[in-house]
Amino acid sequence: MQLPDAAVAAIQGRPATARWSTSRMVDHRQAHTARWIRYFVERGYGDARPLGVGVEGAVYRLGGGVVGKVWSGRRPAGVGLMRRVYEDIAREAEPLPFGTPEILGVEEYEGVLVTYERELRGVQLRADSAVVASGRELPASETGALLTVLRGLAAVPGSDAMRGLVVQGDDQPLWEGCGRFPDALAGLVQRAAGVVVGFLQVRSPTLRGLSAGPWSPYGRFPTAVL
Repeated sequence: MQLPDAAVAAIQGRPATARWSTSRMVDHRQAHTARWIRYFVERGYGDARPLGVGVEGAVYRLGGGVVGKVWSGRRPAGVGLMRRVYEDIAREAEPLPFGTPEILGVEEYEGVLVTYERELRGVQLRADSAVVASGRELPASETGALLTVLRGLAAVPGSDAMRGLVVQGDDQPLWEGCGRFPDALAGLVQRAAGVVVGFLQVRSPTLRGLSAGPWSPYGRFPTAVL
């Protein structure tokens, strides 16, 4: 689990500095896009073009109802579990008011996971944040769409594959060793806190000398800290 630079800066009492300027981010995006457009064209998708970008990677429309996803935040070894989760959701997806992903094929290129998936209908909620700065407030249309998805997924019965999912940034399945969601969530919080406890102990003497705990390599946190 990796702590964001801004959080580290805050803990260390120094100002955070931006890792990327807007111009550098745009240049990086353009280089990334050109590289993967060539990749898909070489594999027979002559009409490949950018479709969207998110936290875990970029999506390219390939034509014929197929998209290619280039993942930046997921290890290739974990695609089998992700595929089973998609299939479990699809089996219960008839009442859902939105489409769900379907993986058609998987490749690995220079350690990067690439999936070919059924293209879902719809439009992007907002412009690319690397080009257009996002506002501080979420419009009602975006919160409404988010709540629609969350309510729909909440109605889908859980499965063993879903219980094996890892929260982004964590290093183990959320439900590992737990039978109740509150326990699973508490474990996640303690593992996340364990990442920064070394910095916290430097800044706050009251946190020094914590006893070892089962979820954190640094120790179990008192309830007041959590």
